[in-house]
Amino acid sequence: MWKNLTVQDRSLNRSQAIVVVIGLGLALYVLGGWLTNLGSHSPVGWVAYAPLSTEDAFGGFHPWLRLIIWLLVIAVWVRSSTALLSAKSSGRHLDGES
Repeated sequence: MWKNLTVQDRSLNRSQAIVVVIGLGLALYVLGGWLTNLGSHSPVGWVAYAPLSTEDAFGGFHPWLRLIIWLLVIAVWVRSSTALLSAKSSGRHLDGES
């Protein structure tokens, strides 16, 4: 009796899992942007009445390393998303068989 009261099934339903996957993707997007911009700085200041601001960043990682960082972030998101979403479908599949 006490075991049934204390242990609850805390699994997410399908729509909650989708919201978690989207939130995780946004968080990893912010993390990837922060990681790829480490050590870079864009020129700011004033030069002869015109602001010195461009979108080009100086310093930071090489472009190939930024690509590898983004690929790793994407791989983490894909793996965790498939784990979250496949756990729901396999659990429902097993319930239907028994």
